[in-house]
Amino acid sequence: MALQISHSQNFTNDPQLLDRLVVQSGITSDDLVVDIGAGHGEITRVLCNHCRAVVAIEKDQKLYHQLRLDFASQSNVTILNLDVLDYQFPTTPYKVFSNIPFNLTSDIVRHLSSQQNLATDIFLFAQKEAANQFCGLPKESLKSLLLKPVYFPSVTYRFRRTDFRPVPRVDVVLLRFEKRASPLASLKEWRDFVVYVISQTQPNIFGTLKRIVTSAQLPKLTSRLGISPHSKPTDLIFDQWVGLYNFFSQSADIDKKRFVNGSYTKLLRQQQSLSKIHRTRTDKGWREK
Repeated sequence: MALQISHSQNFTNDPQLLDRLVVQSGITSDDLVVDIGAGHGEITRVLCNHCRAVVAIEKDQKLYHQLRLDFASQSNVTILNLDVLDYQFPTTPYKVFSNIPFNLTSDIVRHLSSQQNLATDIFLFAQKEAANQFCGLPKESLKSLLLKPVYFPSVTYRFRRTDFRPVPRVDVVLLRFEKRASPLASLKEWRDFVVYVISQTQPNIFGTLKRIVTSAQLPKLTSRLGISPHSKPTDLIFDQWVGLYNFFSQSADIDKKRFVNGSYTKLLRQQQSLSKIHRTRTDKGWREK
């Protein structure tokens, strides 16, 4: 018997609120929209009345079969029974509007941001604390920095807890990622740079950057960007990160870039390994009960 893991998903019970949020999102009759974790179809039902086509993804077999029955006569709705982390998103323009399982927020955002064809707009129901991290509040985080060169993150709506069933124990918001007209950086190089800098265990920015910026360049660079020598990477604002990256990208030689190359991929491997260990422990604990 397979282990059924709770996905921390709370379903909305106010169709009028959903309709208002979809209208306010700017979704139109020309759009293809993906609904991740469609559940009982509350969002899918609203979306199909406003957009050209909906792809509703639901991993749970029972919910999937019910969705197939409920939307059998709806020609603009496609129901898929799979894990969204295995889904390759459309190659044509698309948007995302979803009430996702809160405990999968980071994994889903990472998957969305790794697509060859990025969504033009993303709206996700998210726990307030997680949304703040992606928005860089109260200060930039690794989660916010990895996304900001291609997306503007923001909170566009704050739900009441009673908008959901079961009633969640956390505050929920509508988190938006609006795609920039053009990226601020090469995403691969940017992510390697950010992960490398944040992963250094040095007391200040001088120690962090000493291997990739020369000792002569460093004081001038930090002064020009308004960075205190005593600052830690987590103290920097986004514009300062952009300034550091642009200097590194344009001025660092090949040997210095070797220190940075592959840092993001290495981090992903470490996270996947930890995730496997966690799942194994969870399975074992379940079997022993």
